Amino acid sequence: MSLVEARIGESYRAELVATGGTPPYTWSLATGSLPAGIGLSAGGVISGVPATTADISLVFGVTDAKGRISVSPGLVFVTAPDRRTVIARGGTIFIDSAGDSVSLFLASPADGYSAVIVESGGFR
Repeated sequence: MSLVEARIGESYRAELVATGGTPPYTWSLATGSLPAGIGLSAGGVISGVPATTADISLVFGVTDAKGRISVSPGLVFVTAPDRRTVIARGGTIFIDSAGDSVSLFLASPADGYSAVIVESGGFR
C-alpha cells in the first residue's frame, strides 16, 4: 500500500481501510515509525503536519473484534513543499524555513527603493 504523498509543514490526512473480519478494527504499526509530526489513530487515520522529509517503509497491523490480526506493508513519502513566490510591497517579511534551504532573489525596483536581507541565525 502506498499512501498519498505528504508535504513538510502542510496538514496531512489518510485513512486506512480494512475489509473482511469482524468490525470494529484496531490499527497499529507492526514495524517502523511514522515521520515526526504524523500519528496513527487506533481507527486507522494517519494525520498530522510532517516536520521532516521521509521515505519510510512500514508494516501496518489491524486487529478485528475477534482478535484476528492482519498486516500490510506500506510506504510513506514526505517531500519538501512547493516553491513559494513572495512579492513585497513594503513592510517586513519573515521567512521561517524550518530547516530547509531558502533561495532569495532580489530585483531592484525602478522607483529607487532598496532591499535588505538580515539573517537571524543560520545563513551561510
